[in-house]
Amino acid sequence: MFRTVRNFKITFDQKEILRLLGHTSKNKGLKDGTRKLVSEMIELSSALVKPSGVYAIKEAKELPAECLFESAEKAAFCICTIGNSLEKEVGALSRKGELTKAFILDAIGSVAAESVAEYLNHVIAAEAKKKKLHCSTRFSPGYGGWKLEAQRFIFDLLPSEKIGVRLNRSFMMIPRKSVSFVVNLSRNRFKDKNSDPCKVCGLKECRFRKGQT
Repeated sequence: MFRTVRNFKITFDQKEILRLLGHTSKNKGLKDGTRKLVSEMIELSSALVKPSGVYAIKEAKELPAECLFESAEKAAFCICTIGNSLEKEVGALSRKGELTKAFILDAIGSVAAESVAEYLNHVIAAEAKKKKLHCSTRFSPGYGGWKLEAQRFIFDLLPSEKIGVRLNRSFMMIPRKSVSFVVNLSRNRFKDKNSDPCKVCGLKECRFRKGQT
């Protein structure tokens, strides 16, 4: 069985958006015009982002070994997205030559997609708690040594068409601002419960690392 989640609100973390745009605490203060433009694009994106997700919880015995930790008893698989409206607007702005707006809006879309994934993660955690299960850190194909090809397993498992998401031949999701992930579940706490996904990733030099200042 699977569950589809729709019609929920997410927050737009302006600090995270600015970080993706290359602005950190080491930079000089933002120009008023830039800050205003970011705020305008956030306001625009609120009407373009249509969050939705689908997930299912499976028994460990149903899954291949690469999808589980050794101590996991179950695993929750999820696909979520902000939809394709924002992506279309980014394309429209680019074609009109408004590249700065397009760049900012694209960054907002990335942050929004992560917020949608966090929301679904909390939904899964709440369901797990009712079952007296603990959750691991969520992991996505293509990160931390998990091959991107694992996308196919997740998409075979879940009815991604319910939320309008599909895979291309390169295992990339369409719309682009979509996230797939797995959360392992167990009656015992996972050692990675409070771990930082950026530390798990293994990429030492990355300007997108969380908490970088």
